[in-house]
Amino acid sequence: MATPAGEMPFLDHLEELRGRIFWILGALVVGVGLGLWMVVQFKLIERISEPIAPYLPDGKLTILSLTEPFMVILKLGFVIGAVLASPVVIYQIWAFLSPALYERERKAMVPALILGLGLFLAGAYIGWAYAVPMTVKFLLTWQSDAFINQITFGFYFSFLLSMVLALGLCFELPLVMVVLAALGVMDGKKYNQFRRYAIVLSFIAGAVLSPGSDPMSMMLFTIPLLLLYEIGVIGSYIVRRKPKALAMLFLAAGLLGAPAGLQAQNPPPTGQGSVLDRPPDTLGRAKAQGGRAVDSATAKRLGLPVGPVRKFSEPDSLMQALLTREGFAFTRYLGDSARLVADSSWIELRGRAATVRDSATLEAERIRYDDGRCTMLADGEPKLFQGSDILIGRTISFDTCNDEKAVLRDALTSFDELGANWFVRGNLQVDSSAKRLWAGNSEFT
Repeated sequence: MATPAGEMPFLDHLEELRGRIFWILGALVVGVGLGLWMVVQFKLIERISEPIAPYLPDGKLTILSLTEPFMVILKLGFVIGAVLASPVVIYQIWAFLSPALYERERKAMVPALILGLGLFLAGAYIGWAYAVPMTVKFLLTWQSDAFINQITFGFYFSFLLSMVLALGLCFELPLVMVVLAALGVMDGKKYNQFRRYAIVLSFIAGAVLSPGSDPMSMMLFTIPLLLLYEIGVIGSYIVRRKPKALAMLFLAAGLLGAPAGLQAQNPPPTGQGSVLDRPPDTLGRAKAQGGRAVDSATAKRLGLPVGPVRKFSEPDSLMQALLTREGFAFTRYLGDSARLVADSSWIELRGRAATVRDSATLEAERIRYDDGRCTMLADGEPKLFQGSDILIGRTISFDTCNDEKAVLRDALTSFDELGANWFVRGNLQVDSSAKRLWAGNSEFT
């Protein structure tokens, strides 16, 4: 039985795994059955032979044993069945693994799987429609008068499957590059510096993935890899500059990203559809003196939360007495797990972590305080709430011994100035004592 935190005992995990394996095997059996039916009903053996038929005697492939036709039909039926069963297989794997992932990882995995499947199918189609006919024509028309073409069906089917699957995998390259850029492992500048090595590796991969040793089939893999690498470089620039664009790259729609350029805009006049003219927000977010409250629709569109979501348990009588003591400073901690090392003076919270200190609330997937080094680091979509001020970013680090200066990577926040709400996105440094904000490579709206 799962706990409220989603945890399960080991034996329950095994029980769930067994049930999902049965579902996967059942889906494969049904899929293979449908695949065999489709092979016979739609004469798919003749369809896949069409690219090579014009270059063979009587337009037919050769068989060398009695069982080869049956084995070819069985192999083709299994491949089609695996494709038909893949949605069930992917769902069962996802349902088993998703409880162990953080919320941000789950949000990234679903569109990545959808886009990855689409890219694979696009590459497989290009392999079938263009790469296979071009390669077959080049190989079988080269000095054709000197040879008699007797190609076995087993060899041709392996060649066809290798071409289609290899090109499908090649088309996953931009997705991998964009995901690495989104996670901060790589970026466009590093990809540009790596280009000379990427060209060499593309030629090596083209030679390895190509089912033949001829230069024609090798170039059919190398050229797409080079083009796909450049697409991945462009995508990495977009994602690193505007992290919200990752969802748009995945689904071609969804989250509204950052402003189009680096510019500061004056507040639009009233009566022209301005977000400042909307009705009062039902969530009742606080506002700073002289500023305007941000309604929940605008905050959601810009990627800003409107308040903390993780709740602390109510204090008991002893804790309440401590909290109400005059001059008593306290910090409350919340998380799925906590690790405390007393002699080194640090504590680490993991999984839906949160802390409350004075009027500030911090939420993240991981929070670590290190008293000895005067540092606090939060990562995993950290969110900092202090009064009407809200900060979010990829990571937030504090220098707790130096006026609580904070450094945020890929941050998004808002502040009130001149009677308007200003939104800033980029790399920030915040000095809480002086109420100053330093920004680099940032956008103001």
